[in-house]
Amino acid sequence: MKFQLSVQMPLYPFRLRHEDRIFFMGSCFSENISEMMSQHGFFVTSNPWGILFNPVSLARLTEKLIHPENIDDAVIPVFREKRWFSLHQHSRICSESESEIYETVEQITLQAAEDFQSSDALIVTFGSAFVYEYLDGKNEIVANCQKLPSGSFCKRLLEIDEIVEIWSKCIQEIKGKKIIFTISPVRHSKDGLIENNQSKSVLILAIKKLLKIFPEKCFYFPAYEIVIDELRDYRFFEEDMVHPALISVKYVWEKWCQCFYDHSTIEMAIEFNKLYLFSRHRPLYGDVELHRMQAFNMMKKCELCYPNMNYSVIFG
Repeated sequence: MKFQLSVQMPLYPFRLRHEDRIFFMGSCFSENISEMMSQHGFFVTSNPWGILFNPVSLARLTEKLIHPENIDDAVIPVFREKRWFSLHQHSRICSESESEIYETVEQITLQAAEDFQSSDALIVTFGSAFVYEYLDGKNEIVANCQKLPSGSFCKRLLEIDEIVEIWSKCIQEIKGKKIIFTISPVRHSKDGLIENNQSKSVLILAIKKLLKIFPEKCFYFPAYEIVIDELRDYRFFEEDMVHPALISVKYVWEKWCQCFYDHSTIEMAIEFNKLYLFSRHRPLYGDVELHRMQAFNMMKKCELCYPNMNYSVIFG
């Protein structure tokens, strides 16, 4: 008897390796996968502007990675709780003065652009097709409302072709990179469950169009379908019934490995993860410094066998 439906995984015409540089943007789910990659020895850059959900904001910041010369329009400064924030970035990016928020975003963008230019693959996770337009000025779509009054924004659902148009422009300018789209399985329950399903449908159909337009460049990894269809039970979610639990993240990670890594890469990743977990262990008894030295010696031996891995996360 069969007790589970299985998602048919796509066949990808490439593999990712440890020497590849991977750039992640998008929802908190992209951070989950990028963290797993980091813990298994891969070189990753993850969400330099923080967690972002809507495709328009992600596209506009991707444009800044391609053309980082002018970041003034990448910042909409707002003041609350004695600090300055930007409506185009996550709230973890803040400063004590208005001028400093521009400087902070500029520094982050220049470093991110450098990482992006040297990357081999871009992983983009869309979270929601609902957007908020800031009513003060240009009615511009923002990435984060920064706890401003709800009357400051107009909420609406993006059209499929809006997403396709803005991302088509980006993709045309991205050279020499594989672009892997995913959709976050996190339910945006505050929008309403019916509305959340409508939002995810818009994202799915927009990505389908992009894959048809750019079949050699763009690919889709079905993280959303794996969690929603294979892991249907609420025991696979956190207590909020919205965010996938760690066991679900690990399940998706296994699927990711099967799709994008060959056997030797997986073996290297497993060995590195053992080293990573050992380095993070804190002995309750005994010599902590001795344990650290043992981890260091293990790392040096691992470096001899597997030189093309990101060892900076061990003692970074």
